[in-house]
Amino acid sequence: MPQLDPTFFPTQLFWLFVVFVLLFLVVWKLALPRIAGIRTARRSRIDTDLEKAKSLKKEAEEVLAAHEKSLAEATEKAQAIHRIMSDELIAERNSKLDEVADNLSCQFQEAEKLIAAEETRAAKTISDVAADLVQLATVQLEAGKTTKKDATAAVKSVLGGSSE
Repeated sequence: MPQLDPTFFPTQLFWLFVVFVLLFLVVWKLALPRIAGIRTARRSRIDTDLEKAKSLKKEAEEVLAAHEKSLAEATEKAQAIHRIMSDELIAERNSKLDEVADNLSCQFQEAEKLIAAEETRAAKTISDVAADLVQLATVQLEAGKTTKKDATAAVKSVLGGSSE
């Protein structure tokens, strides 16, 4: 093999050096600036993206804080409305209860008046019925005939005497 023949070593080394230098110059002058430019562009894009991410994070935190603040305000407002409505409903319920209590009181007083009137009427009716019974009893006992006036007076004297 000619590559391993020591007579060809100096020429092979010469061409190796020439190719290496040419390759080094091509890489150094053409490829390396492009790679450095790409790397710089990437670094700047990454830095820009990081700055955008930081600003978006800050903005998101501000939006979240504003949202939490508005939520707290809305909750406070809802609780205030709830308190107001609760107070109004309690006041309305109390007024209705007072109205019903007054109505029942009036009905109770009317019922007491009706009961008193019925007691009076019943007492009079009982007196009349008792007088009629006295008349019938005197006839049945053959004690003679009693007039209505005498029977009523007798019942009143008995009822009047027992109530004292």
